[in-house]
Amino acid sequence: MRLLRPVIAHGRAAAVLVYLTGVTPTLQLAFARATAPSARQSLKERVASIPAGSKVEVRLRDQTKLSGRPARLSETGFELQSAKGKKPEAHVIAYQQVKSIQKKSLG
Repeated sequence: MRLLRPVIAHGRAAAVLVYLTGVTPTLQLAFARATAPSARQSLKERVASIPAGSKVEVRLRDQTKLSGRPARLSETGFELQSAKGKKPEAHVIAYQQVKSIQKKSLG
């Protein structure tokens, strides 16, 4: 059985947290900061990791939603190819404009 070690600086809730997890809040915060950059991919890395020919949905910071297939990646952005009817369209999108990007499921 673990001993309940009170953490005076953080109060009673922290003492319970230490008891339940065995880790102090300070150590949890340090761990989160140490692992965050490696756990999160940059947007450029996420776009590059999408398999060729995959459909994606891109949400821009101005609330615009686009669907298509990423193509021609560059240091500053990428091209999104989509089709309106039978007419192909290409949108050049800067990484700074992107709020989120998700691979669309087939179905």
